[in-house]
Amino acid sequence: QEALNTVRQLHGNVTAALEPTEDPLQAAGTQRFLARCRTAESILRAALLRKESRGSHFRTDYPHRDPGQEKRILIRMDGQGIHADYEKEV
Repeated sequence: QEALNTVRQLHGNVTAALEPTEDPLQAAGTQRFLARCRTAESILRAALLRKESRGSHFRTDYPHRDPGQEKRILIRMDGQGIHADYEKEV
């Protein structure tokens, strides 16, 4: 949760400080940074959703694998932010 808060704060700080620029390299660098923040937030939200340890994802609060959580996690982005949810079963 701490990492998620840090990423969201970094994204917010950069977004708030955005100013128009004529420098295409600067604009591209800023957009790459913001995209990386969105990717990091997506990964962190998925990690927080999964209440188990699986593969390289180890949680001290959930140290064991849970076969009941063998579902894909879907990440979506909308005007409210980034959301992670388990794939709905058909």
